[in-house]
Amino acid sequence: MANTKKSLFVATSEDLGAATDLLGETTLTNAYVGVTYAGTASGDLIVLPEGTTEDNYVQATAQQLTITTSTTGNDTVFSDGRTMHVTVIDVTDGRQVFPRRTFSGETYDELVTAIAGAELNPGDGRGLTCVLDAAAPADATGIVITAAADVVLKVAVNEDMDASIAENPFAFHKGYTKEEAIEFAKNIATHIYGRTNRVGFPVVEPDFGALLTAASYSLVSFVKQTTRFDKNFGAGYIDQEIVYVLHDQNAIATWSVA
Repeated sequence: MANTKKSLFVATSEDLGAATDLLGETTLTNAYVGVTYAGTASGDLIVLPEGTTEDNYVQATAQQLTITTSTTGNDTVFSDGRTMHVTVIDVTDGRQVFPRRTFSGETYDELVTAIAGAELNPGDGRGLTCVLDAAAPADATGIVITAAADVVLKVAVNEDMDASIAENPFAFHKGYTKEEAIEFAKNIATHIYGRTNRVGFPVVEPDFGALLTAASYSLVSFVKQTTRFDKNFGAGYIDQEIVYVLHDQNAIATWSVA
């Protein structure tokens, strides 16, 4: 009968062979997962075995929303003394309840002051930035709202302001933040160490916060397969081990897949 095993290691240097398990008790070796080097040292090109998968960390690019009107100059009062209302809505992750706030101002300056540093959910750490859309205030025709990384916003304005809204291309991060790496490690730890609800039985759970201290991680996955034969059934089967390595993004080297 085939068995599947999962192992998780954490690498803090370029050498994957120096990665340790969650408890710091076992060290991964390059030979075990089939990693070789094009040169003679770990600082050279790392050659990964066939079947290796990589989820390399890439930093998010922030979303920017530019709102422009026919009014020019940051000190200019909008036509007929009207007030511009800008409603900002956080739609990240398609949440059912969308945090939102409406900001008002009769000038671009007032809107920038109202929006800059604001959070749609107080204390959520997703502060907005807001600036004029021109270096020279007299040339400003609108404002630019920048979201926090990995946040998606929608913006609406009152119809009588005759405003247009433009959005830049942006992207979420790839790989794992520190918090995501810790959550991933906890999920794998459940598979490795197991859990029990029986009173008096200890639950082994490493101190992930002490182990995973980098700001971001890439994930490298190796699959090892061993063919075995079951004489009772007269048939062969394959044991499989998936070896995960959370790799400190700041210590990553140039990799190549064989």
